[in-house]
Amino acid sequence: MKTAFFQTVYFPNINAPTGPTGPAGPAGTVTPAAAVADATSEADVVTQFNLLLANLRAAGLLAI
Repeated sequence: MKTAFFQTVYFPNINAPTGPTGPAGPAGTVTPAAAVADATSEADVVTQFNLLLANLRAAGLLAI
């Protein structure tokens, strides 16, 4: 009894969800970006990483 009262008085939202809620829309869904192929060599890693960043920006997950 004492614990429940303490939580209610001092922490009324202790079990409330926290964090970002995401964009307003159908269930906060994210539009998928274009597919990016796996890197096949060390030289390809930078190119593929830049493509990944571009797709994340296009999807609105990274600032431009």
